[in-house]
Amino acid sequence: MIRIRSTAPVQVLAHSYTKDGAGDTYAVLPITMASTSYSFSLPSTADGGLSMVYFLPAGSDAEISVKLKTKDSQQTMNFDIKKDDSSDMMMLGGPNKPFTVYAKGSAPFVVLIASKQVSVGGKYRDFMCTMPMSDAWKSKPKKDNTPQHYLADVSTSAYFYVTPPEDVKQIDVHGSNGESKQISAKDLGHKMRSFADENLGTHVDIVGKSLQVERIGDPHSNGVFLDMIPAYNQWLTGPAAFRPRHKGDQLLIFGENVTAKSCELAFKPAQSPPSWKQIKGIFGGSVFATSVKTLNADPLIITSACPYVALVVGTRDHHAYAYTPAMNLPNSRAPPPPAPKTTTIPSTSTTTSTTTTSPTTSSTTSTTSPDTVPTKATAGSTARTFATTAGASNCAPVIALTLFSIVDAIIR
Repeated sequence: MIRIRSTAPVQVLAHSYTKDGAGDTYAVLPITMASTSYSFSLPSTADGGLSMVYFLPAGSDAEISVKLKTKDSQQTMNFDIKKDDSSDMMMLGGPNKPFTVYAKGSAPFVVLIASKQVSVGGKYRDFMCTMPMSDAWKSKPKKDNTPQHYLADVSTSAYFYVTPPEDVKQIDVHGSNGESKQISAKDLGHKMRSFADENLGTHVDIVGKSLQVERIGDPHSNGVFLDMIPAYNQWLTGPAAFRPRHKGDQLLIFGENVTAKSCELAFKPAQSPPSWKQIKGIFGGSVFATSVKTLNADPLIITSACPYVALVVGTRDHHAYAYTPAMNLPNSRAPPPPAPKTTTIPSTSTTTSTTTTSPTTSSTTSTTSPDTVPTKATAGSTARTFATTAGASNCAPVIALTLFSIVDAIIR
């Protein structure tokens, strides 16, 4: 296990790749974002593949209870993780079918999820991984019961997994072409939902309470990645910095109309300001998007006094990677959803899945299906880091960035 401490704001990106180039890049979440409750999903893998979930302590020992659900079965597992026992870890290997995990702990912990040998069409297989946000970071303040909005680009995404809390009954999906659909939450637990095939336009707005929205792609490169989509109330204000992995990485930025007017990008060498496109069917047309190709792998800075979110997508040798460099703490921001033009999605079209990993001190109990097998994993086999800065909250004048450090953790 790798620990990074800093007295200044940092962003840590982890790159996990095999010798043949299969892999993914993800932002590592700090232990300040750790919590006692998580819910997430993972897709099926090809023959010989494996989905993995790691549970890491966040400063104290914790007793973990995991509920793993597939379409046909449910398992319950209980184990302990020790703050001082990082020499090796217990990995929970999930089934090669889609599954969802609900995990709760007696103390805060963090989670790492990954899948290897994920089929992306034809002969190609890829590896994907990410660090899911805890339920506490997905939730809004208790006094605000408004659903959250998760905006995503469809063109770079093969499909989406949406994992709601167990008490959520319905998810709404609004498309940039003005169409809207409703998904029963009971269908989300075990069936994949591919928004790209639903004729919803170039972008989608996924609406629900405390969702874990996972974006899986890229359908155009025969590669696959796993990335978490932050809610609208976690969009940034102020500066954010990151380092692209390769020349030609695609930077996608979503923001409001005022964001498009105030957003600045600092590249080396300098590039022309990006052009912004209005997404007419989302938030009543108040959201704009832009896409920029990086000219090199040097650090770049995004600055805006108004809300925005940045997503990075890259491909290399038939493998894909994507990550969200930074996000804010949840707040009470949430625009009203557009008036839905609703059709019901059949129960055969949705899917969710999850993976979980944990340290060596775990013991499994109350198992009702043999799908999940605990195995040993060497220390440091995966690691992630993430940092964010927040600026003005009311679209004040653009803030100049004075200091921002970037750390890359390369895991092979």
